[in-house]
Amino acid sequence: VQGARLVVNGTSLRDNDEGGIRIERATGQVAIHRAEIRDNRRFGLGIYSSDVYVGQSDITDNDSTDSDGIVAHPLVGYEEVPTVVYARENTIAGNGRFGLFMTDVDSFHLLDNTITGHHQGGVRIGRRESIPGSSDETRLLQSNKINENTGSGVSVVGPAQVVMYCNQVTQT
Repeated sequence: VQGARLVVNGTSLRDNDEGGIRIERATGQVAIHRAEIRDNRRFGLGIYSSDVYVGQSDITDNDSTDSDGIVAHPLVGYEEVPTVVYARENTIAGNGRFGLFMTDVDSFHLLDNTITGHHQGGVRIGRRESIPGSSDETRLLQSNKINENTGSGVSVVGPAQVVMYCNQVTQT
């Protein structure tokens, strides 16, 4: 998807060599609901300079050694376009590197997800520089179950600011 608006509901995306869904510079919010995104190489869901909601979906077994369940960051040359991730009530499991790998994301809300069984960690959040005037409420992890990941359950790298409430992080 590039430069468009998209709604995905009840869809299965499997066995793709370049990722399950790649979203670049979407012109409106992209909504993914009750999708099965599995057995893809590189990533299950790639979010680049776009605003994406994903809910009640299974993002699993995208398990080549360099694959992430959800990867999100701005595209080079399009840093002014916000990258926003809202993920709620998803199962993100058994991906090659991280369940969620986010760098320089403007805003995210990760709520009520199960993030389990990744080879390098559950959630990795990175930021190269701080955002003047931004609020902590725009970067929220709340009520997630993050368990049985190799490496860190949650890692925050650089000057990223994250608010965490009521998460269960175990067996990492």
